[in-house]
Amino acid sequence: MSITTSAKRLFETNATQVCEVRLKRNGGLQFWAQIVSTVAQDADGAPLCRAVLSDITERKKSQAIVAEEELRALSRKMVLSQEEELRCLCREMILFLEGERKKAVPRASRFTRPENYFHST
Repeated sequence: MSITTSAKRLFETNATQVCEVRLKRNGGLQFWAQIVSTVAQDADGAPLCRAVLSDITERKKSQAIVAEEELRALSRKMVLSQEEELRCLCREMILFLEGERKKAVPRASRFTRPENYFHST
């Protein structure tokens, strides 16, 4: 949510608004900030916005590291799963081919006797 949207909602709803944004310091260095805004009143009772800005750069870095580790772990699980699936398919294929070979190739004992090769007429 943008800061502008958050400010509009703040005054429309009077509910505390929280947003995370990327900002630049004077030197040009970027950082992550969390802005928590609430509605208050000035001395005359007019509504005003009170905001607290917190640097959350380290938290964002930690979240990115955790997300990357989770992605790596998930990727490893996926590779292991694919390898296991491949092994299963190969075993099934070998069993199938062995069965087909047994059907197609007669047993050697049939060919041990010459009469099985030649028929006399």
